[in-house]
Amino acid sequence: MKMKDEPSTPKGNQGQKTIEQLLTAGLDFFAKYGPDGVTTRQISKGAGVNSAAIAYYFGGKEGYYLAVIKRHIERRGEPVLALLAEISKKFRESEQTPDVAASLLEELMFNLSVTTLLDPTSGAMLGIYTREHLQPTSAFDMIHEEIDMRLHGTVSELVGCITQNPTDSPETVVQTYAVLGQILHFRISITTACRFMHWDEITEERAEVIAKIISKMASRSLGIEAVQANRAGKEHPR
Repeated sequence: MKMKDEPSTPKGNQGQKTIEQLLTAGLDFFAKYGPDGVTTRQISKGAGVNSAAIAYYFGGKEGYYLAVIKRHIERRGEPVLALLAEISKKFRESEQTPDVAASLLEELMFNLSVTTLLDPTSGAMLGIYTREHLQPTSAFDMIHEEIDMRLHGTVSELVGCITQNPTDSPETVVQTYAVLGQILHFRISITTACRFMHWDEITEERAEVIAKIISKMASRSLGIEAVQANRAGKEHPR
């Protein structure tokens, strides 16, 4: 999403500041109300900028909505995409056994869980992400291509290896989303979970405790322990 070029003058610097204010404010507004539930005037007022700024810099609310999501994916999604690339590389260079896949899946799920739980913007983006999957808009394709496809591709590859099913089989697709759903569900329910555990906040240490449990549950839900036991029985028959 291209924005208007800003001249390298004090006026241009002010323009860039306005853009940043709008992109920051937009995430919360769109997460709470969706693109149809809030006006550009309300957003501009909340961002503390002129009401005509959204039309001037983004061409209107649709362009602005896309720019907000694109900016968040670029800034907050970079560490996640780097993690996915690293896990994929490790898997490609490995023997690609179920044990290796399970270990890498646990590593991926642990780091994704920690990142999701500690990122202060994850709640807002999750609101947008969920709404786009329930009521798709012009932003859905961007989210699908930049997040869903990459995340699904990496996880389904590991899941398929563990279960010995093709990565595009219905079983693998469903299992992949069931595994990833654990992170999303816990992030949505974090307030309730904290209340049950008598926690007033999620610290890094607490996030790691949660992430460790989620990561272990992921590989176990796919039957890795049964695979290991079966292999051990073949290697050491009675």
